[in-house]
Amino acid sequence: MKNAIATAATIGAVGLMLTASPALAGVVITQHETVVGSTGPAPKVRDQTITVQGNKQRIEGSDHVIIIDLENGKMFFLEPAKKTYVQLPFPPSGPMAQMMARSAGAMNFKKATTTRKIAGYACENYSATTTSMGGDVEMVECFSTTAPGAKEYGAFMKAIMAKFKASGVQPTGDIPQGVPLSSDATMKMNKINIPGLTADQQAKLQQMMANRKPITTQTVVTKIVEAKVAADQFTVPAGYTKRELPAPGSHPMMGGPHAAPGTAPAAPAAH
Repeated sequence: MKNAIATAATIGAVGLMLTASPALAGVVITQHETVVGSTGPAPKVRDQTITVQGNKQRIEGSDHVIIIDLENGKMFFLEPAKKTYVQLPFPPSGPMAQMMARSAGAMNFKKATTTRKIAGYACENYSATTTSMGGDVEMVECFSTTAPGAKEYGAFMKAIMAKFKASGVQPTGDIPQGVPLSSDATMKMNKINIPGLTADQQAKLQQMMANRKPITTQTVVTKIVEAKVAADQFTVPAGYTKRELPAPGSHPMMGGPHAAPGTAPAAPAAH
């Protein structure tokens, strides 16, 4: 009898492990981004990795790491070369909250009739437009519901949007189902009104902005896999020094174009 009870308990434990394992799975997305028009005639190229597991996200570029922890309501900006980090509440407040909501992909997406195949997976195109402090943005993103981790990624993005809405930030639209495998964005400069300028100075400024070429950002997923990610990937490493948030616009991780398809911040992004 004891053996039978022990066997039943073992089977039950294994069953629980098997049913729980998908919830513990994460998704690791490798992206390649090309930006034209932001820093001169030469394209700016970079790669980044976005990792999502449960209610946590990690965006890692060549010189920075962004961690979003929805469970604890925190966001971290890390600079590995300096071993420093900035900590913010999540969601943030004010203009940064609005900027991040847009970067997360919550725009007024409309489904197109075209499809593509990226990194070996089929995806459907969606178009959207938005206005930021930098300009008017037109975007086409290709979402896949069959790529690895699409369900996990989509659930995380929905959770982010729920956090924004709970804090009073109302996104302009909703996020399509799945994971974005590509993003093509074009930003045209807006008119800028700077107080204190004379009419002549204002006219020259507007002419200068009108003559600027649009900034184009193309982000493509090169690899996407499901994997169980170590918990320490979503924490600040030992030995890092906390510092205060720099002034708006003065930090490379706080600005820049749309970071990644459907991701958070730039980024970043992610989008």
